[in-house]
Amino acid sequence: MQQDIRNQLDRAIRRFLEGHQLKYKVDDDGDYHLVVGFSQVPIRARMLLLKQGAQGEILSVVVRYEGPYVFSEEEALRKANKWNMERRWPRIYWRDGHFYGDFHLDCEVGISQRLVELTLHRVLMGSLQFLLSLGGHQVLGDSGASLFHEEHSESLGSFLQGLLDRGLKTHSLPN
Repeated sequence: MQQDIRNQLDRAIRRFLEGHQLKYKVDDDGDYHLVVGFSQVPIRARMLLLKQGAQGEILSVVVRYEGPYVFSEEEALRKANKWNMERRWPRIYWRDGHFYGDFHLDCEVGISQRLVELTLHRVLMGSLQFLLSLGGHQVLGDSGASLFHEEHSESLGSFLQGLLDRGLKTHSLPN
């Protein structure tokens, strides 16, 4: 039973990443590492997808949003708290000069490819919405064009546009 859930979750994650042509690495523990860039903001998201729990039945996604940011730590904490009061996913926190987001899905009672896809879409869209909520004037960096050409980076502009084209909507976020 333990390997069954872990293997099913592993296959579903791989299908999602490969289906969307996202580059990733798998470490010795079987955790997935990827870096994504959003064409709309000059911030990249370093993502870690873990299979946790006694049976590997919990999909945990931890995202580090790599600035640089121009606001104080106190203001960053206020922004994280405001996001968490107004929205549920991903949960945002500030540590060591970076925002982090996390999301967890318990698959103990069952798993499907569609469930994993919807979960990872939610994490990606929520991440983009959070970054957009910071406002362009509050981050330093490029204009957003041609960002993140590292070996294991992937621009999500066309991927997210595809999600929007299929009916997923983003909402204007207050400043």
